[in-house]
Amino acid sequence: MSKKFLELEASARLGIKNLNDRISLSANVNDMNIVLDQLLELVYRYAAKNNDRPNKALKVFSEFSEIELSREEKVKQQSKIKTYKDYLPQLQVLRNRGASYQELSNYAKEHFKVKVSRETLRNALEVLNV
Repeated sequence: MSKKFLELEASARLGIKNLNDRISLSANVNDMNIVLDQLLELVYRYAAKNNDRPNKALKVFSEFSEIELSREEKVKQQSKIKTYKDYLPQLQVLRNRGASYQELSNYAKEHFKVKVSRETLRNALEVLNV
């Protein structure tokens, strides 16, 4: 595959992720309509019947990836960052099955991409048990 195609593919994947993020961060139906209207505008531009390029669908999402998020969407996206507290129920199940706090810490880092010390987990899980 050519370098140009690989760049287009990566850009299209980013556009699809961008679309997913923007839809999930939409506060209401009007916000969703704005995002979908932006996407449809690109689809109509590239989906003309006389456009027979093989990668026109990838081009739509590639260009969508370049659309800037509004300031509000950026703030919402940053607040969406997960912490160990979001995974406490799963960690509690593992603890009930006999996992040590160090194993839980390693598990959270490996599977949830969240760094948390064993002491922090111990304190948080003991509070849940009370």
